[in-house]
Amino acid sequence: MLICSSKLGTLQQRSRGVPLRPACAAPYPRHIMRFFIALISRGNRTPLRQVVSCAFYHKDMRSISKSLAAGTPPDRISAAFSPMPINPTLKSVAQAFLDLQEARHQADYNSYRLFTRREAIYNHHLAVHAIHDWAKIRKTSQADAYLTSLLLIDRIQGS
Repeated sequence: MLICSSKLGTLQQRSRGVPLRPACAAPYPRHIMRFFIALISRGNRTPLRQVVSCAFYHKDMRSISKSLAAGTPPDRISAAFSPMPINPTLKSVAQAFLDLQEARHQADYNSYRLFTRREAIYNHHLAVHAIHDWAKIRKTSQADAYLTSLLLIDRIQGS
């Protein structure tokens, strides 16, 4: 994102005829994937990450993250978060995911949406901050419940 934003408006890009919007759209998925790699990385689990990364559904991930950002886990997984309230850092990570996913969606599907340099830098910092926050909580039971629910929410039985 930062690399993209620093290249906006350069003569090199303009001389190649590369439209500015797609040049800025490409880094969004990369930052989101870096965010998820940080989420599921505990030691060397590269083969696991490669297999699992294709199993996530954006709709489910958005729904779960929205619930957790609001401080209320979905009913089916609420027992995994009890008896403690949702960790504020986990709420922050879930909100960052929502914001970054929406930015990515806008970049990919809204051809009229152009991102300013300031927005690109903001989203980059948001991703970096979320990765640092995740590092603080990734070994907690709530973090495990979040990751599990991102992948398996439709298969979890409950109320």
